[in-house]
Amino acid sequence: MKRKHLFVWTFIIAIAGILGGCQKKEAQVKLSGAAAALYFSTPLPREKFGTGRSVTFLVDRAGNYSVHRHRGLELNGLIPFRNHLLIHQKNQLLVMDGNNNVRKFSYDHCEAPAGYGQSAGVLSDERWHYALFNYRFAESMDGYISQLRWGDDNRQFCRPIYEYMMATGDDGEFVYFISSDHEDSRRMHLHRIAILGDEIGMEKSFLWQAEHDGIFFFTRLVPYGEHELAFIYAEPDGAFADLKLALIDKNNPAVRRTWLLRRYDGSTTKYYFFNEKSLHVLEDTIYYVDGYGSVFAFHPKENRLEKKFRFLDYERMARLQDEIVHFAGDRLYFFRKFTDSDRHVLEQYTLDGKRTWSLAVEGLDKHAGSLILYDFVMLDP
Repeated sequence: MKRKHLFVWTFIIAIAGILGGCQKKEAQVKLSGAAAALYFSTPLPREKFGTGRSVTFLVDRAGNYSVHRHRGLELNGLIPFRNHLLIHQKNQLLVMDGNNNVRKFSYDHCEAPAGYGQSAGVLSDERWHYALFNYRFAESMDGYISQLRWGDDNRQFCRPIYEYMMATGDDGEFVYFISSDHEDSRRMHLHRIAILGDEIGMEKSFLWQAEHDGIFFFTRLVPYGEHELAFIYAEPDGAFADLKLALIDKNNPAVRRTWLLRRYDGSTTKYYFFNEKSLHVLEDTIYYVDGYGSVFAFHPKENRLEKKFRFLDYERMARLQDEIVHFAGDRLYFFRKFTDSDRHVLEQYTLDGKRTWSLAVEGLDKHAGSLILYDFVMLDP
């Protein structure tokens, strides 16, 4: 939300809370008036013969929401683009306008059986949107095939990329991804993609040779300054898992700076991040949220890690389903479900830990059921 609307939003939410939730129900919320969008889908292992379903919720500032049902796509990412909302399907792209009307673009020759965790985005001039999908092994089993989709309002393109993508992102000008060698999974490369109309250009550079197998990337690749990309990953070390931050030079990826952030018990996955958009850069500071709901700030110039706060009234449970974060400027948003309840809540925090508002949303379970929450975007932060 624009700053001039902040007081109005806060007032509306306060009144809605006083009314005890009577306004927080299914309604005809349009994209043009929505504050947030949520995407739930069937996970791939639960699909039967390519079926599966998804539900996209558009939520307004009073907690009302509209329900939009489509085919499923595991790990999909929503794309706000030119006042529209783009929703990828296995063989289609859905383009929703401000009145919730949907146009469909076919991808009959560019199937995507599953997404890759918010691996979609928009370049800074809003000329192009893109999405990356790991697809399948080559027929000969000696390589991997992924898909890149991109386009604008009226044209959609696709082409295969013969790499397995481990982490993705963009800096507004180029799309980037990290791949591992098929023969040696510890040998990694950085790829830079330039979108050139109906064609692309791609460069591949050696990144690093990892010391251990089993490296797990937790975040997208996020620009830091003009020349570097930041990302966080976990590296196994005996009984422990070392959480590390890396900054790589976009023009010379082998030049890499790495810091050990924290060490976790390697026998549990509770520290796993909620989603890949758990990393954020504001000026010279790098913020991230771990799986326990703790928010940290790292200052590379000072080599200093600072724990800022922990989400209020939250305790990490064994099973993650409806917990996801979204950074926007100097604000952090946390969407979660109350335990043993059909009530979800959307909270806004400052990066210093002040919870500035909390919005209850009720009744989502009757539509989403056992579907998994894969993406959450603030449309009007």
